[in-house]
Amino acid sequence: MVQRIKQYASLAERNWQKALDFYGAKTHSHMYLTILMERSALSLSVSSHLHSNM
Repeated sequence: MVQRIKQYASLAERNWQKALDFYGAKTHSHMYLTILMERSALSLSVSSHLHSNM
């Protein structure tokens, strides 16, 4: 289960990085900020889940 979570998180991270590269902070500031917030929320969620299962 933990391995699958890490795989999905890694996939999401790669996709978000591609989106950040496409939606620049200066040209698409709202989308850029939204991506950063969603990415942060997932990171916190995954971290909490992994630490609670230790």
